[in-house]
Amino acid sequence: MKISQPATVNGAGIGGKICYSMNCIFPICKREATKGELCYDHSRLMGTTPVPKKASPIAKASPKRKVLNKEYSKVSKPLWKGKDCKVRSEVCTGKAEGMHHLEGKENAEKLLNTKKMIPACNRCNTYIETHHKWAATNGFKLKRNTKSIKQPIIKSKP
Repeated sequence: MKISQPATVNGAGIGGKICYSMNCIFPICKREATKGELCYDHSRLMGTTPVPKKASPIAKASPKRKVLNKEYSKVSKPLWKGKDCKVRSEVCTGKAEGMHHLEGKENAEKLLNTKKMIPACNRCNTYIETHHKWAATNGFKLKRNTKSIKQPIIKSKP
């Protein structure tokens, strides 16, 4: 093991002390040893530094939410499958493709509450989310922090 010359700052050493740093033990390498007796590059070359593992993707849902989603699918599918969209916005396709939740679905109680669900096509559901004022006026978005009983304005087929 080779010891390099003392490292000094302004001739006084770091913190008033003289520090000695080790050089890499690989032949003709003059770099400072950072990983034991080898510099970073030679420690990777010699296989002494673990190769960083690849990042794994973040789960789309937690195990608890996966169980809730299965239950939600069983509860909601009969309510919209083969039915007409009840929102009838200006971009409506006519056939329901899922459920719109009047108060959101951030917890299990709201997710599974069939009284606060309306069959809707995907275009209407997106329209509700992007046109908040229209949705609130027509009763398709209820305030989450109050017990609003306003009924949505459900339009019949044109």
